[in-house]
Amino acid sequence: MGYIFRPAYCTDNKHKYRLQVGKKLCECPQCGCKGFTYGKWYLCYYDARKRKIEVPIGRLQDAKRILKIREADVAKGKLGIYEFKPIRLNDLVLGDYCKLHLSRLKSKENYLYKLKRHILPEFGEMYLNQIKQIDVERWLESLISNSNPYTAAYRNQLLNMLKGIYTFANQRKLTEHNPVRQIKCLPVHNEIVRFLTDEQYAALIEAAEHEYLRAAICIAVGTLLRKSNLFGLRWDEHIDIVNRLITIPGSMMKNGRPVTIPIIAPVFETLRTLTRHIHSPYVLTNLRTGTRFYDIKDSFNKAKKKARIDPAFRWHDLRHTGASWLAMAGVPSRTIMTLMNISTESVLKRYAHLSPDHLRDQADKMSHYFSFTSEKYRKSENA
Repeated sequence: MGYIFRPAYCTDNKHKYRLQVGKKLCECPQCGCKGFTYGKWYLCYYDARKRKIEVPIGRLQDAKRILKIREADVAKGKLGIYEFKPIRLNDLVLGDYCKLHLSRLKSKENYLYKLKRHILPEFGEMYLNQIKQIDVERWLESLISNSNPYTAAYRNQLLNMLKGIYTFANQRKLTEHNPVRQIKCLPVHNEIVRFLTDEQYAALIEAAEHEYLRAAICIAVGTLLRKSNLFGLRWDEHIDIVNRLITIPGSMMKNGRPVTIPIIAPVFETLRTLTRHIHSPYVLTNLRTGTRFYDIKDSFNKAKKKARIDPAFRWHDLRHTGASWLAMAGVPSRTIMTLMNISTESVLKRYAHLSPDHLRDQADKMSHYFSFTSEKYRKSENA
């Protein structure tokens, strides 16, 4: 049901009141004024979605007539109702969502793997408006239970993927339902302190059986490049041997910003002596097949085991190693951030770590300040 009202203003203090049809004010409840000015008539009603709608009409007769028409339309379902076509999550994701959204991602294979591994098996056969918030919460809770090895960070990634799917559907008027809007991500402490000392690095290089593995490890530490950028390096496009520079375009970088990295002496020597395949433009090429490497996990794990390095050490931790070595060498934070192509100090803290020996040496630098107190104490004892 709706109603008709008009505003009334106190002439002295301009207090405003809403007067419905048939109601009057003898005096202002706040100041006692008995003079009022009135505005035009308004029509107020609620549509089928319980949304309040106010429309200025003007004359009282027109407001009464239009109110009857609007109430009849609401009762018949003509106002405020948008017929959404039922669509399954599976059809949406593998259809328009992959075509319009997935094409803009740099890590398409990883994103699609998570969709097909977790989200589609759980909710793929359900319609968008059938999935409830409690269903999603139970599923997320099961991911981080004792029976599953998934972390809170991985759980948050899957939740954000599901949120992206519903945002995509809401923006394109495929549904108004969104069961994940009020679900929050869990706090994550992902500052992993894992990097190589110089002795461990030497042992890893010595344990590497192949030339390409030794080269990949050296370049990864010396250039601070991510794995995808490292294995995507091309001789002619990215490497300038004359000026000793590596230039990566923004299209290959995670944040979309290009980066130029100087080639330090160990990396230069590695590139100079590295065997180059005549038919492949890539720096790290399988000489037997002539194709580029995408991952060298097996040979890297063998080298780690032989060098007695923690099995939890990942390839990405080589990037941590390079950043930590720069920090312990006294390189300014701003320079490290530029070389790593990152923009915030919080991200740098996740990469640049300090070894206990380095911290001990740095802390020991204030020891000489204690010498004056020690000498003064010895003199007082001798006296």
